[in-house]
Amino acid sequence: NGGLREVVIFALGSNNREAGGTEPLDAGTFRELHEITGDRTVFLVTNVSVPQSGDFEKNNQAMKAAARKYEDWHVIDWAATVESLPDPATVLSEEDLTAWEARLHPTDPEGIDLWVQLIVKALSPA
Repeated sequence: NGGLREVVIFALGSNNREAGGTEPLDAGTFRELHEITGDRTVFLVTNVSVPQSGDFEKNNQAMKAAARKYEDWHVIDWAATVESLPDPATVLSEEDLTAWEARLHPTDPEGIDLWVQLIVKALSPA
């Protein structure tokens, strides 16, 4: 009927600011998402951080706080997964991006495969 499924995944990235907005994700953002998703299971995918933007880590912390607050909300920690790799550059792309945006997006195919595997693992029953 056009409604949401029982499991919802938000990969909010860093482009969360409304037009003209200046703030990173906050509790109000997640309160609105919780109103929309109701009692569904929600997964929030963290972002890879770059030194030039403090919003990435603020957004990741806001996601983790929301997952602690709302029942059946979970974090898929893409940032921690990438940071744990011997060479994170192998899964992050520098394609046609400005210097501060470099290495934010998964590469094709290695990074995309790892990103998808991480989500599939989170969705799979233990």
